[in-house]
Amino acid sequence: MRLALAVAAVLGLVAGAAEMGLRAAGVEPRVPIELSNVVPDGWTGFRLRPGVSGPESYVTNDLGMHAPRSYALAHQGRGLRVAVLGSSVVYGLNVTFADTIPGAVERELQATGHRAEVLNFGTHGFSIVNLSALLQAYVHQFQPDAVETRKYLARSAVAALAPTELPDPTIAFTDLDPGDTFFPFASIAVKLGWMRRTPTGGFGPDRPVTTAMVHHVLVLALGLGPAADALDALHTEDGATFQVPKSFGALLLGMRLGLRHDNEDDESMDVGPKTKLSRAQVA
Repeated sequence: MRLALAVAAVLGLVAGAAEMGLRAAGVEPRVPIELSNVVPDGWTGFRLRPGVSGPESYVTNDLGMHAPRSYALAHQGRGLRVAVLGSSVVYGLNVTFADTIPGAVERELQATGHRAEVLNFGTHGFSIVNLSALLQAYVHQFQPDAVETRKYLARSAVAALAPTELPDPTIAFTDLDPGDTFFPFASIAVKLGWMRRTPTGGFGPDRPVTTAMVHHVLVLALGLGPAADALDALHTEDGATFQVPKSFGALLLGMRLGLRHDNEDDESMDVGPKTKLSRAQVA
């Protein structure tokens, strides 16, 4: 015990003398040259630090968005509100606010007579996983107006749940050209049975997405098609069948799995099967 105390005392004296010598020589503890422009985030992993000033390419507003001004969370319905998500390309590294993708989109919308604001949620280094978390945790709070369409639903579902699947060369659409960016995703979604062609052979790429459609796609993509079919064919022990709504099985499974977005605009806080959904709601 005495030896241990003696060693500790000697080490303490040596450390103290060393520090005094360094300070006498003018050496000071190192501090960060500047704050990082990102901060840890429990939802997205990291995000832009709010309130960064300096050169325009690094500026963020009080909400942590690369923008010259702040935005109210509540959308008052005065014009169109669009949210743009992405990595550094959307963020707009080394360009002015006006020349970022959101800035250009807002300018063009306003030039065509739309009263619009376009929010820049671009974050350098973000992957699709980060963006998905950003959309679910933060973007939807700003109530963007964009309504999800079938082509975007097909792209999201395939990218997330069948990224290595290849299109079926025998599948064609009357309203979607094979050279279109969304064609492979539509082809795969139809090939896998997640989505259907219209009676005229089209895909309906720009048709809005409803709650029932989202539940149908996700339930099938998760391999729960047989369970949904069984619910659609509910019957009593003696064979009497029940009249159930279209997509009843998928809707019920979707609700039980939590695939539902609460709608604050109605009293029940629920969206109906035929409700047209925004991109934030679908996400």
